[in-house]
Amino acid sequence: MINKPGPSPIEAQTIKIFKHIRTNSYKSRARYMSSVLNFIRFCFMKHRLENIRNINDEHVVAYIIARQANHIAEKTISNDLSAIRFFMNHVSNPRYIISSNAELEEFYDLTIGNNPLNPGNRAWTDSEYDAFVQNCIKMGSNNPIDVSILCKTMGLRITEAVASSRVQAEYALRTGLYQVKQEAKNGRWRKIPLSAEAKEMFTRRLNDVPRGGHIFIKGNQKTHQAVNEYEQFLHRLSDRITTEEGILLRTYMKSSKNYINNITWHGLRYCYTQNRMQELIQTGFSYSAAQQIVSNELGHNRLSVVETYIGKNGAYLFKNIGDQ
Repeated sequence: MINKPGPSPIEAQTIKIFKHIRTNSYKSRARYMSSVLNFIRFCFMKHRLENIRNINDEHVVAYIIARQANHIAEKTISNDLSAIRFFMNHVSNPRYIISSNAELEEFYDLTIGNNPLNPGNRAWTDSEYDAFVQNCIKMGSNNPIDVSILCKTMGLRITEAVASSRVQAEYALRTGLYQVKQEAKNGRWRKIPLSAEAKEMFTRRLNDVPRGGHIFIKGNQKTHQAVNEYEQFLHRLSDRITTEEGILLRTYMKSSKNYINNITWHGLRYCYTQNRMQELIQTGFSYSAAQQIVSNELGHNRLSVVETYIGKNGAYLFKNIGDQ
């Protein structure tokens, strides 16, 4: 008699959690559990994941890509994602929050479903950014200000900004171009014009960074640990810097309901994209040419992703920009 291998530890954790879930109908829970167990088996086999609390966006993105490669229907994939989020809402003290479909599309250059999603404007207002800087100064926290410079004036992702190294800074000061490498998974290698603000910041800080070192990562600290510190810092500060104007700017409607985007580091990429598009158009570039330039600078290969940052036909920029 051949004994079948039992479930992996992470499958056992998943089944145990589902046994204690009472929300939704029995039929819905059974369907969700089936979807989640497929995902969990994938994570165990591909990533050797052993603790459900460690599930993060990278696991979800890898699963989406694998499902799409196997020609699984987009509706099925969307249902899988709903099941995964339902499950993670019942996991005690997860270390990470799974991003929305729209955020996954933006961060990882994916298409989920037939049409790109639009999660509304996420940009900060100038007064919110000024309040952020002033609060950092009062707290004696200069690093978050310098990280924000890279996000706001060059469009770097928070992971790319935090992972900035002495080598990259020296290259940028020497050539006027900042080289983004493999700092963020799914982030594309690209060169971005060095902003005046970033040039001043690199010049000021470079002497304090050892050869081969990083500007914002301490000693043996892992990049994701440093990024998490900056994420938590902004989260604690957000209530103090959010303005009514910002709330209005980041309010969007979906299915006849209003939703408000919170202040996030990613919102500074929105600021960069909107400012850069306006700058290029005002200096004579056509809308489509500016869109292509900005797409390359953001590290995307689809122009439709740029419209996530600037609104359909540039709605977040200035009126009727798409007609210019």
